[in-house]
Amino acid sequence: MSKFVLRNNAKEILSVISIPQIKSKIIQNRVISSALFKHSQNIGIYLPYKTEVDTSIIIESIFEHNKHCYLPRLTNGTEMNFYLVNDYKDIFDFATNRFGIKEPPITEHSLDGLDLIIVPGLAFDWDNNRLGRGKGYYDRYLGRLHSNNANPYLLGLCYSEQIIRTLPIESWDIKMDGVIID
Repeated sequence: MSKFVLRNNAKEILSVISIPQIKSKIIQNRVISSALFKHSQNIGIYLPYKTEVDTSIIIESIFEHNKHCYLPRLTNGTEMNFYLVNDYKDIFDFATNRFGIKEPPITEHSLDGLDLIIVPGLAFDWDNNRLGRGKGYYDRYLGRLHSNNANPYLLGLCYSEQIIRTLPIESWDIKMDGVIID
């Protein structure tokens, strides 16, 4: 099955998931109770787009535990970087990008200092491969990390309905180290 068809199927599945708020809370609680989260100091995380797993509890926990929170921002139209956010309340004042996603201002960004990056996806397979939305922002960013010998733990978040047996993989696709589901 092509990635185009898989993306359309995943979007359809996401549009009818029942009780996504409860499922998101379960996923987020699994993240913040993990040893991985507890031992990570510099965390890159996304702000959810449309039907993606919510991350607000995780972001609050990052600040509550005096960790460093980095959020993505699109740059140059095709690239993405993670920028340091100093205060949880700042997020509410962020401007939105052309996709309607809030983005941090350009400040200190991290290309090699992140311990953990929490990544969204439309689907994941049993081997931790990820299907994104097709623009390549995460794959390019994560590819640059690997080129610089940076090795943060890559953690995908998704609902159980988003797990499929096998995804078609291209040479530029970056595999997750783990995936947490509800």
